Amino acid sequence: MRRLWRSIVWRGIYDDSADLDRAVCLSDGYYGDLSSVMQLCQKAGIPVMRQSAEVIGSISIKK
Repeated sequence: MRRLWRSIVWRGIYDDSADLDRAVCLSDGYYGDLSSVMQLCQKAGIPVMRQSAEVIGSISIKK
């Protein structure tokens, strides 16, 4: 999964370390699922974009 993520994402850093403070401190932004890291970013004033699979499922394209 990690290899797939790295091959798809062009910009960003995948951090699976346990040091949340370092991850937040070094971040310019956050994209992903609802998590404690997302909440720390919000409190630090770092821009956050929450991933939501529900939105994708509700999109309909009319031809």
